[in-house]
Amino acid sequence: MLQSQWLPETGASVDSVPTPAVLVDTQTLESNISAYHTLAADHDTTVRPHIKVHRSPELATTQLRHGATGVMASTLSSASLMVDHGIDDIVLVRPVICQEKLATLVSLLERTARFSVTVHDAQNIERLTAALDGTDERLGIYIEIDSGDDRGGVPPGEPSVQVAKQVASAPSLQFRGVITYDNRAAYHTDSRAEFRNVADSIAEMVERTVDDCIQAGVTVPDVCVGTTATAPYMAQKDVVTEINPGRYLFHDTAMVDLVPDIDLADCAMELRTTVISKPSPGRILTDSGCLSVSWAPQKLRVRQDSDVSMADRSSEHMMWDISNADIDPNVGDQLDIVPYNIYAVMNVHDYAVGVSDGTVDSILELTGRGCSR
Repeated sequence: MLQSQWLPETGASVDSVPTPAVLVDTQTLESNISAYHTLAADHDTTVRPHIKVHRSPELATTQLRHGATGVMASTLSSASLMVDHGIDDIVLVRPVICQEKLATLVSLLERTARFSVTVHDAQNIERLTAALDGTDERLGIYIEIDSGDDRGGVPPGEPSVQVAKQVASAPSLQFRGVITYDNRAAYHTDSRAEFRNVADSIAEMVERTVDDCIQAGVTVPDVCVGTTATAPYMAQKDVVTEINPGRYLFHDTAMVDLVPDIDLADCAMELRTTVISKPSPGRILTDSGCLSVSWAPQKLRVRQDSDVSMADRSSEHMMWDISNADIDPNVGDQLDIVPYNIYAVMNVHDYAVGVSDGTVDSILELTGRGCSR
């Protein structure tokens, strides 16, 4: 429930917004979304964004307006939220195994035009077919291929072919393609050359597996590869039909560090915080802590001056070292923090404030906050 006393009015100055506050530059947001959809169109691929970043039906609808084919979710509860708000083409990238969740899955399938899940093994397929027994529904299935980082999925090659054949032979299932998570190319490489080598090896592995499936008589309609960090490269691969970026609508300092063409100006979301004390020379205390901005505080960046560095933090406060900075904020002044990981920030706030040209233009309710089941 939104606490109305803290909500700014549309048309108000952004400087009047109570802090800490999540601010979203709506013009930059639209530009970021458009850039990835243009990228996809230029390479004859489609975009199915991952909504785990925001879990907001309103923002998902904005992405669909830009041409997204549907959405990707990682929890059943967030997928259910999307269905409740009229979004009816969803891929759930998580095996569903519990009886209660299988029943929910069947009910969502009945309410959507196109609902799909990923599978990791034969036992998962057996559970799904049992849950669908007695219904007239057909559930879409994607095989998640393990790209080499051991975070789950079916090994590439023959193991994936066998799972694909099992799916294709099940009357209640429809094989829709393969998905792989390729972020190790971005997060576990130290240079662009190494990134390209790892990305190429992942793409080649996927292509070989697709070819093996086709040789075995199984058509592979979609090949989904490409996160925010890797999509600009993976979209160029002929085998890839769909990219699945998540952070791309906001970006954060992780993407600034990982993607050469992204800089701080492309980060559409920031946490505004107020200086509430100057306890000693070269130090300031602000009203936002780990409960507001969460992960990797050492990699936060203050938009007003990159030489402002975090000195210490607690749950509701942060101490900043300004001894090497060009700015010297006074009590009551505000700073804008660009987070390292926007997922966690969006999951601890009830709403974000949409702003353009220094004015509040919208309130973005983060309806799916806490939808982790």
